[in-house]
Amino acid sequence: MKHDIDKYLEDIKQAIEIIEERIKGMKYEDYSSDLTIQDSVNLRMLVIGEAMNHILKLDPEINISETREIIGMRNRIVHGYDTILDGIVWDTITEGLPILKCEVKKMLKK
Repeated sequence: MKHDIDKYLEDIKQAIEIIEERIKGMKYEDYSSDLTIQDSVNLRMLVIGEAMNHILKLDPEINISETREIIGMRNRIVHGYDTILDGIVWDTITEGLPILKCEVKKMLKK
């Protein structure tokens, strides 16, 4: 089971690193006007949410903050794609993902 969780944690870490690379040097205005970057980010957010969903099934007590919100973002992208607000995604990737990345990296070191 630990092996499975580590695989999903690696998937999350990799997705975050891809997002970081895609938005490097960008401001919100750049992000909100670039549909290709938005599509790339949204795909990686789906990966993060799906991996988190699998992790919670394996260990509902996992020590990662905002797990339900992460899965909720995935669900919003999949099922409410037409209601996604660029500002919310931007805040998530610039403020939330660095925290998630730190938590994931700590867990992978255990």
